[in-house]
Amino acid sequence: MRTDFRKLVWVDRNGKEQSVAAPVRAYLFPRLSPDGKHVAVGITEETTQVWSYDLDRETLTRITFEGNQSLNAVWSPDGKMLAFRIPMSWSPDGKELAFMEISSTTGFDLWVLSVNDRKPKLFLQTPFNSLLKNLSRL
Repeated sequence: MRTDFRKLVWVDRNGKEQSVAAPVRAYLFPRLSPDGKHVAVGITEETTQVWSYDLDRETLTRITFEGNQSLNAVWSPDGKMLAFRIPMSWSPDGKELAFMEISSTTGFDLWVLSVNDRKPKLFLQTPFNSLLKNLSRL
């Protein structure tokens, strides 16, 4: 399996990079927590799993342990939860997750999942692909 190793860096508005002390790994889809203290990131080894990097302590902690494609973690607005694999974004109140599902007849459809009852509801289905730009309607 080919693995692209990367390092985590801060990039300022002028494009200047500042290294983060995290080890070089096969990082995918890093996401900064709302409080700016952690980075959720997929790391590919034998499988891809979600890890959290603590920026103050400079430590990596593995979050997921099952499956082989656990990635694309998204922080809840309060930073207390991580959703991964299917989510695209959280509602501002943290009660719903938006995600896309592929349909053979309508392409990419947008769905909303209630965190409390875990029941998905169709949000937008058209004969066209509905992509991220439509998530602002949540």
